[in-house]
Amino acid sequence: MTKFGIFLTTAKLPNITEADVFNNSSYYATLGEQLGFDSCWTLEHHFTPYGLCGDPLVMAAYLLGKTERLQVGTAVSVLPNHHPVQLAERVAMLDRLSNGRFLFGVGRGGFVKDFEVFDQPADKSHLIMREWMSIINDAFTHPGVVERDNEFIRIPAVPVYPTPQTPGGPPVYVVCESPSSTEWVASQGLPMMMSWWLEKDAMRTQIELYNDVAEAHGHDPEGVDHQISCLVSVGDSREQARAAVHDNFDWFRRTGQEAAFRIQHLRNLPNYAELMRKWEEFALDQGGDLDRANLQHTENILDLNVVGTPEYCVDHLGELMEATGVRHVLAGFEGPGTREAVAENMTRFAEEVIPSLKKQFDTVAAA
Repeated sequence: MTKFGIFLTTAKLPNITEADVFNNSSYYATLGEQLGFDSCWTLEHHFTPYGLCGDPLVMAAYLLGKTERLQVGTAVSVLPNHHPVQLAERVAMLDRLSNGRFLFGVGRGGFVKDFEVFDQPADKSHLIMREWMSIINDAFTHPGVVERDNEFIRIPAVPVYPTPQTPGGPPVYVVCESPSSTEWVASQGLPMMMSWWLEKDAMRTQIELYNDVAEAHGHDPEGVDHQISCLVSVGDSREQARAAVHDNFDWFRRTGQEAAFRIQHLRNLPNYAELMRKWEEFALDQGGDLDRANLQHTENILDLNVVGTPEYCVDHLGELMEATGVRHVLAGFEGPGTREAVAENMTRFAEEVIPSLKKQFDTVAAA
């Protein structure tokens, strides 16, 4: 069955206040529930207007209290930023308080200051993430006793409370942006969250790699609840849809790049080699001109994502779902900027795009 969620950026665009950011996010979540979306997802960012939500679990708790049916997830909790035992406690509490409506999306992070301020080695982020997930899994199993003594952390043997309501803990989703991450996630049998800047063929290749590795580790890849993320702008014409979000997409790109690892950082981080490779390829495509590459990057974001008429959005997203086999879509609607325009964007997608995709894919699944 197809599922559709919304992700809440909490981005502080230049024309809105911090109060607007959180009031709007709450409004979008409750509107999403009214429009029939299945879930909403909170992001974690620090030290940048790219996102004001430093604690996605706090925000998720608030939104779970504001809604009745909607599932609420993190997209993502950046694991190296947190103590794993405390994180396990808080996630289990949310699972119980929400009666199982909480979803746990995780990632290892890619913003420079996070690692500096929270004092974790960026060159070992992948190892820290795997260790933290192992600790959290131990906390979610009966009797939920955790004990560690290694290069990353020392924890004396302690029981972790509360235990989650959902057996084994709430559903876990993992951001994957490299072959090595995909291989590890597949070895665990966990679903992937695939990024909105990936091309269709790259997503399909990622799914194929996942399936091969999952099977080799004894996991059945059939029916794994992977997610595709995308940015959405629905308009009366493709030109109108692009114009409505162009400037804010460019702001998102620039602001995110300022906070993220840059090429000078990536050169010293072999565990982010795939990200380095993508940036080098993109710069080479633009003749080595980084300024030109940055400008082209915004146009590429518009081309890759779900930006156009309702018919275009159905066709574009339908092709992506068909190529990958993924039926769970997370959509970002905040590109138009103002609350009224974002609400209209969400409403048009819910009423003019989702029904066609459900008819296309759910009818086939039912048959």
